[in-house]
Amino acid sequence: MLTRRERLRKVFKGAKQRLRGYDGPKVPVFLFGEMRSGTNMLLDCFDASPATEIFNETDDRAFDDYELRPSVEIQRLIDSSPASHIVFKPTADGNVADSIMDAHPGARGIWIYRNYVDAVNSATERWVQHNEYIRLILEEPEKAKWRSRNVSQAQQDMLRSHYSRKLSEQSARALIWYLRNSFYFGCGLDQRSDVQVVKYEQAVRAPDQYVKCAFEHCGLRFEPRYTRKMFESSVGRMQKPVVDDEIERLCFELLQRFDSLASEKAIQEAHAGD
Repeated sequence: MLTRRERLRKVFKGAKQRLRGYDGPKVPVFLFGEMRSGTNMLLDCFDASPATEIFNETDDRAFDDYELRPSVEIQRLIDSSPASHIVFKPTADGNVADSIMDAHPGARGIWIYRNYVDAVNSATERWVQHNEYIRLILEEPEKAKWRSRNVSQAQQDMLRSHYSRKLSEQSARALIWYLRNSFYFGCGLDQRSDVQVVKYEQAVRAPDQYVKCAFEHCGLRFEPRYTRKMFESSVGRMQKPVVDDEIERLCFELLQRFDSLASEKAIQEAHAGD
């Protein structure tokens, strides 16, 4: 549920947009990524633009218990918005990101990822019961809700093989980081031109370059002031968590795969600008 301040901000911003009378095409934007990976930070940047309307997971009009509402309801919000770009943050729906994109032709997607070391530290500092998260997927998938959606049998077997070894909470969270970020490739997002990958560390260190690229991907005008809330002090802020060796290997290999893709896309964008 939105706070009173958030509701007032949306009303005020929407009123100004209606006065401007935008009647062009609407562009849905979906921000995907594992929790504690910078999705809120990026959403704040988009919210700073006068051309956007945002829907965070706490907005009951777009989300039901953190899950994005059916596409018909989302499209209704898009069509009725006074903004040119309607930005949603379906963090819990990354495992069905391809279906969401397909349901809204012309949409633009962004997947932000963060080094598992800092993501694990941030998540374990904020939440507990990471082993319980995995247990629910394996033993009570209905109760797990969005956590278990689109988890393949092979992924379940992988989770079970590690969970049975009685993981530490940090190792369990690292395994969740691996599972959730694997959906980027599992959903084929790396093969789509309408979804851009953003590296958290690059975005906070050089926002005028990397956040600007995200805006341009969505067809939005960028201004440096949109990133004024960003900071890089969160990078490497805490000691490296103690993670099971096998799980750390999985996370490191996936991180390398993301980094390689991000570098490849950056080169492609640089050549496109020549």
